[in-house]
Amino acid sequence: MPVTHSFNTDLAYGDAATAATSTTWTSLVGVTDIKPPKIDGEDVDISHLKSPNKFKQFDPGWANAGELEFTVQYDKTQTTAVYALFRTPKGFQVTFADGSKWKYDGYIKSWQDQIEKDGIVTQNLTIKISGQPGFTAGT
Repeated sequence: MPVTHSFNTDLAYGDAATAATSTTWTSLVGVTDIKPPKIDGEDVDISHLKSPNKFKQFDPGWANAGELEFTVQYDKTQTTAVYALFRTPKGFQVTFADGSKWKYDGYIKSWQDQIEKDGIVTQNLTIKISGQPGFTAGT
């Protein structure tokens, strides 16, 4: 099985409120880290007084696509453009080096500048994912 390295992974936002309706994508520059969301399903307890051997039983419940966190190097032009998107629904996509893509609908939920004495200025951002993500395998 071939491995996919993180080099050349791209994070971009679309020109529309959803990934499905976005036709133009703007890549973020200076991305240093991406922590994709943890997609998590809830459990619905369907146990009853005659559940076999007194073991709890479950059905799948609602799912939560979570949050995508990323870090970018500070750039004043990009900061102006991206900060204007704060709390604005947009389509987002992560494209791996092999061409595979995760597409998300969401909004920038949080923003924090990171300024360290011996480092460069970075920004930590969180995107709240809304609805079901979509995955397309690369060719």
